[in-house]
Amino acid sequence: MKKIFLTLIVSILGLTHVTSFAQQKSSLHAHVHGQAQLQLAIDESQAVLSFSSPLDNFLGFERAPKDEAEREKVKQLLLQLQNPLLWIELSAAAQCQVGQIELDSPVITGKQKTNDEKKHGDMRFDVELQCKNPQHLRSLKAKLLQQYKGIDRLKVEVVHAGGQHTKTLQADEISMTW
Repeated sequence: MKKIFLTLIVSILGLTHVTSFAQQKSSLHAHVHGQAQLQLAIDESQAVLSFSSPLDNFLGFERAPKDEAEREKVKQLLLQLQNPLLWIELSAAAQCQVGQIELDSPVITGKQKTNDEKKHGDMRFDVELQCKNPQHLRSLKAKLLQQYKGIDRLKVEVVHAGGQHTKTLQADEISMTW
């Protein structure tokens, strides 16, 4: 999935811009409660959403679940992740369908390796989208800002053949157009 994302970025921006985008992308993933990041790379027939956030923004905790109530919260979050277009609404005219979803969250999967992962649980997921009309993919609504009160700000970056766009969204402004 990450290879597809990087391939899309390379094909869209050309090699000269990839380094600066990669540097920006790596700085976006700081563990800050209340903040999340979303990158959208759009190519000829597909797009890739890449999302990252502290788990606390969704669950109210970021360690392995301790009881049945917390396990149920994790279960519900995993069910919701199966349809990320309920969180991020894309231009309807693009006619995008969800393909492969890749989740990386050591806390949720129980595969924590370091003490830092045990203290600061993050969630990252990538979503492949197949779009019939990717040229019409020109806007998004971040409905998750209204669904999850733990997220105050969502930094969105969009990369496509026409350029790059960045905007920070909040609950009172959930839409972005490019």
